[in-house]
Amino acid sequence: MLAGGSKLFRALVSARCTTGEIHNALAPFATYSANTRIISEEDRTGFPLCVSSKGNFSISPEITRQDIIRFFHGVPLTERDVRPQYNAMFRPMAWWVKFHTPEDRTKSMQVPQPRWGGRMVGFEEKTMRDWQEGTFNHLVGESFGTSVVVSKMASQTADSDVASFFRNFHLAGNGVTLIQDAYNTNIRPEDQFKRAIVRLISPEEAQRATRSLHRRYMRNARVTVKVVQ
Repeated sequence: MLAGGSKLFRALVSARCTTGEIHNALAPFATYSANTRIISEEDRTGFPLCVSSKGNFSISPEITRQDIIRFFHGVPLTERDVRPQYNAMFRPMAWWVKFHTPEDRTKSMQVPQPRWGGRMVGFEEKTMRDWQEGTFNHLVGESFGTSVVVSKMASQTADSDVASFFRNFHLAGNGVTLIQDAYNTNIRPEDQFKRAIVRLISPEEAQRATRSLHRRYMRNARVTVKVVQ
């Protein structure tokens, strides 16, 4: 991190800024990366619950923070209390919900046979250390809607291609990270699709990019663009 970024980082931590606020403030410093893990004060206290699907189905990808807050309408929750956990394909594995009292968490677990998006889910009490590990993604840090995942890109795609594809949108510092899909061992690496994480300056800009670029062509491949919550 550049010297100015280091001073700013220390000032932000001293001011007890949230992790997301720190990531956004440091974005202009090109050497700063989402790999940097910062545990803010809000991530040290609380009573987490991990919500995952039961059976062979994954949790519904259509679920949003607002849906979860409405589901737990009897207890006070903010959007920062609700965070997704993604797998390597950036599909939701689980949702984490942090309650402010143990009574609120216990009360919220009493729902009989809960379903999200038509799929049955289960609740599991967790610790704050579990919360810190489960909700942190080294590629996006805390996205809160500011990052998008671009999938089905041609294997020859370079980061400059992705940056050009998003040229009409405002990217944050270290805006593009390429990911090689290596999950299919029967396909040569040069023939596999690539994905990219693209970090934008705001949730509104990410939504605008998604509406404009989803299913458009980049280097002769029709790509998908999806917001990372």
